[in-house]
Amino acid sequence: MPSAENQSSASPNQPQSAAAVALDPVRLLRTYWPWLAGAIVVGGGAGIALFVVLNMLAPKYRATAVYQALTPFSLDFGEIGGSAAGEESEVFMQTQVFNLQSDPLLDLAIQEPNVQNTEWYRQYVRNDAFDRVEALDDLNDIVSARVLPNTALFSVTVSLPSPSDAAIIAQAICTVYENDYNSSRTGDISVIRRNIERQINNLRQNQLSFERQLEVLLVDNQLESTDITESSFYRRLAILQAELVPLRAELTSNRRQLQEYQLLLNQEGTPVYPEPIRAQARMSQVAQRLEAEIEIRRATLEGLRQTTGPNAQSVTTAEAQLQAFENRYEEVVNLKMQETLQNLVQQYKQAIQASESTELSLLEEAETARVQLNQITQNLKKYAEIESELELVLDQISNARQRLDEINMI
Repeated sequence: MPSAENQSSASPNQPQSAAAVALDPVRLLRTYWPWLAGAIVVGGGAGIALFVVLNMLAPKYRATAVYQALTPFSLDFGEIGGSAAGEESEVFMQTQVFNLQSDPLLDLAIQEPNVQNTEWYRQYVRNDAFDRVEALDDLNDIVSARVLPNTALFSVTVSLPSPSDAAIIAQAICTVYENDYNSSRTGDISVIRRNIERQINNLRQNQLSFERQLEVLLVDNQLESTDITESSFYRRLAILQAELVPLRAELTSNRRQLQEYQLLLNQEGTPVYPEPIRAQARMSQVAQRLEAEIEIRRATLEGLRQTTGPNAQSVTTAEAQLQAFENRYEEVVNLKMQETLQNLVQQYKQAIQASESTELSLLEEAETARVQLNQITQNLKKYAEIESELELVLDQISNARQRLDEINMI
């Protein structure tokens, strides 16, 4: 079976497919090269213009330190070197580049006093606490190290908007790098000891700072305890909420009773008074006297009926007088019931007003306690954060002291 190549050469006059013509790169380049050239020119111009504008509006200053790897090495003039050449020298320089931008070394650079006085360092200090994690993360972005091609040189560069800050941070990185290199190269225990002691001193300063912050939080905010449930505001709020429950229940009951009495008071015609009000009206002195007089006249009337007969004039007169007293009794009782109802309405209004005033006072006091509790909660949260930072520093001090003890044993 002939190959595809042989088949193609055997049919030179066979027309090519439309897809093959459309995808011919040479033909595409010949057709659209002016557009491609124009796009390259325009893109390049725009890039250059953007670069110039950014350099004018937001310049970056670079501080660079360059080290030379010498063989044999010497520290007399500050060079960093190695005893190997060729491939081993390249490995050595790549290792130093890695160390220059490693997190442990950058963390040591941050602890340098000169770095802590820079504007770059102060932007990570919030509420008297330094955010080491964020600072170290950002420092990784502004620090770069590389081997210069075809040379025995490697460099470290710091890029910042502030030239002085860039120079200070670059110097700090060089200082801690050289100290680290010298200690690992020469095995000088005293250098290692000094580095650890300096680290411990810096950590002690952080410890004192955190302890002062905790003391200020406790004193200035009058924190009674780090447990929110032991706060007097917490206990007072619980008491107030317990007092509000029966008070509101009483208010609801009184308002409902007042509404019923007001409807009864405003009712047209003779209202049907509740039995307690009617009994209270009957117990009044006037009603009691009339009731006693009515009983006497009923007894007299009954006697007259038995002695003179039911149709006698005296019986008729006695009946009329009894009826008058009974009518008067009903008038007095109705008047007393109306007065009692009005008094009850007034009493319920006064009781409701007093309860509403008490409720408002309790709510205001509860709101004050709630605001204080919210502030205490925020302060306790801040306290816990600082306490966590302090525990971390204490752990670091303990680890550093353990390392120092190991060095002293060596």
